[in-house]
Amino acid sequence: MRKYCFIRDASTNMCYCSKCGHIILQDEYNMKKHAGSCGEKAHFIIGRQTEDQDYFYLLEAEGDHLTFHVVTPVLYLRPGFKDRYKGGGWKRIFSAELYRGSREVRISRSKYGNLDMWLALIRQGRVRPAMTEEDSAVVRKVFPTVQGIYSLQMLVHIYKTKGLEYRNLLPEGTEDSMFSIRNMRLSGDVGGEDAVLFTNLHEIAEDELLLEINMALHSGKRHIRLLISEHYLYAGELPDLKELFSLENVVAGAGTEEDVHRFAERYPSFGLEAYWENGGRNLLLPLLSGEYHQGIELLAKSGCCAAAAFPGLSELLLDPLLYTNVKEMLGVPVSVVRKLRPEHFRLLPNVIEILSKIWKYNPRFLSVPQDAYTVPMLRFLAENNITREPGADGHWALLRGFDDRQVFRMIKYLASGKTEDYELYRDYLYCCRQIGEYPGGLTPANLKQAHDMAVDIKTDMENHRMAEAFRRQVSSPEYLELTTNTEMDNEIFGKDPYVVKAPSVPRELVEESAAMHHCVRMYADLVAKGATKIFFLRQRKQQSVPFVTIEVNGKRVIQVKAAYNKKADIRAQRFVRKWAAVKGLQITTPDMRESV
Repeated sequence: MRKYCFIRDASTNMCYCSKCGHIILQDEYNMKKHAGSCGEKAHFIIGRQTEDQDYFYLLEAEGDHLTFHVVTPVLYLRPGFKDRYKGGGWKRIFSAELYRGSREVRISRSKYGNLDMWLALIRQGRVRPAMTEEDSAVVRKVFPTVQGIYSLQMLVHIYKTKGLEYRNLLPEGTEDSMFSIRNMRLSGDVGGEDAVLFTNLHEIAEDELLLEINMALHSGKRHIRLLISEHYLYAGELPDLKELFSLENVVAGAGTEEDVHRFAERYPSFGLEAYWENGGRNLLLPLLSGEYHQGIELLAKSGCCAAAAFPGLSELLLDPLLYTNVKEMLGVPVSVVRKLRPEHFRLLPNVIEILSKIWKYNPRFLSVPQDAYTVPMLRFLAENNITREPGADGHWALLRGFDDRQVFRMIKYLASGKTEDYELYRDYLYCCRQIGEYPGGLTPANLKQAHDMAVDIKTDMENHRMAEAFRRQVSSPEYLELTTNTEMDNEIFGKDPYVVKAPSVPRELVEESAAMHHCVRMYADLVAKGATKIFFLRQRKQQSVPFVTIEVNGKRVIQVKAAYNKKADIRAQRFVRKWAAVKGLQITTPDMRESV
């Protein structure tokens, strides 16, 4: 049965009248027309048609627990009517409850599906939110330590494995008075992409410690201030995970390591000392609660911070239970991911997918000795058919004919940093393939010099091939029969003051172009290919002096040009008409007057 969805969304195209309940098209004409017939109290509520399988989710904060609902939208029929409605609402399909101080998920309604299925569908974007309030704002009403949510699936995973407990350690309104670190002097060597971390440890009760953290970002222009203890977090503002891992470096202030050690001894459940590794970059990870991400933690602890910071990494949208091993997660080992930098992800958002395919094909290709991959190397891997997939060679087809040993030499060359100009190297290989030799070798020490040599050889070869083809064309019987050099032509044209000659080499077109100040030199390649014919009209007594240039295409005379692309004089045009008539050519150019 089709139902009508009750959604306040201007992108939809249906609405219903709350006075009479009629469904109408949502456009200005129909709404005005209906309002005129229905009366003053006509009020339109926007909605759209939907099928039963359209699902949405709702989060509700109810005292000590958070309720998660999966709903489908409905409109309620007016009593006695089949097509008039009195309002809309949500039909609950599934409900689950998360309680403060517990790790158990209680299922209160389950007409269809289970919790894991619905959370996975939400993560995939197939089930959309039905409320306008942010998920994290609703969750924070029950679990105040949650500052942000990476995904509901990850949040429920944290709830079941680590808990989202909270205790009110400080009286409300007194938190800001605990911040003792106010003015921080940053050393001159701290850059804009660095962070400086200062800490202070407060003893607020017997065996109770409160760790104050102040992180200065962007050369001290922004500060992140936190108070943490077991099951307690107070923050004016938290950095998100991407911001944290995009930092170039984290500089710790004096006493920070000792504060972290004392806090970790008192509250071992945090494991804060383990997060202190990797230059302090991970210190805030367990404090981000809902935005904590098991996969990001795995990457960060493994030293793969560029991958952890990249917001478009699709591998971070997996089931939380899959984040146990970097190689299983990304398809490449830690040693490969560590060599990626933030700019690599910006340039090639699918770089992990590319490296994964190459690793499966031949791990040696990614085993270069450098600490980081170079942009030219990654572009080479991305643009070429490294894995020899059928039909995937593309336009350049650079690797055709090379074995894996030679490909690895190219990869090592680009990874070495000897050249930053990948386009130049690609052009060099492409040019070398065409000429059949490598003037500077496969990995030239001086790439520009080797490239220029290859281009010169290619140009000479192309000129030589073109010149040979040009000579074959202009010496062919079909070409020569249009000149006025035959015995029969002497009888017909012998008393005329003009002759028609064919060029013998491409150089003659260049000379003609220079003398006549037009572009006939550009026609050499067309003549060589047989696409057109060029002839020289000369005065009989001065046959070496350029006079008029003629182009013939098939059986048509299409250009007759004197110097500077002007029309030939009247006497020359009369001769061209006579020559064309004798040779069976049709004149179709505006360069000739209609009658001469």
